[in-house]
Amino acid sequence: MLFSNSILGHSFLFLLYMGLCIGVVWSIMQFVLKALKNNIVLTIIFDIMFGLIATVVFVVGLQFCNYGQFRLFLLINYIFGFVLQKITIGDLVAKFFKLIYNLVIKITKNKKVSTYDTKKT
Repeated sequence: MLFSNSILGHSFLFLLYMGLCIGVVWSIMQFVLKALKNNIVLTIIFDIMFGLIATVVFVVGLQFCNYGQFRLFLLINYIFGFVLQKITIGDLVAKFFKLIYNLVIKITKNKKVSTYDTKKT
C-alpha cells in the first residue's frame, strides 16, 4: 500500500459529499423530465446520461481522494450519500424546483404578446 490509512476518513467524507451532490443532479434531471412531460425516450436518455455522470464522478472522486484505489466501503458510502440526499433534502430540492417551475409558468402566461395589426378600421 503506497499510502497510510489515515486518508480513508477524508475519502469517506468526500465520497459521501459527492453522493449528496449526485443526488442533487438526479433531482434536477427528474425535474427536467417532468417539465418535458415524462417522454419515454427522454427518460431512457436521461437515465443513461445519469449513469455515465455518476460513474465518472465516482471514478474521479476515487482518483482525487484515494489515489484510484477501489474500496467497497467507499462505493457503499457514495451510494449512501445519494440515498441520504433523497431522504433528507430531496423533498426540499423538489419543492424549490416546483416553485421555480410554477413561477416561470405564471410569468409566461400573464405576459401578453403584442400583435401588430396591419388593418386599420
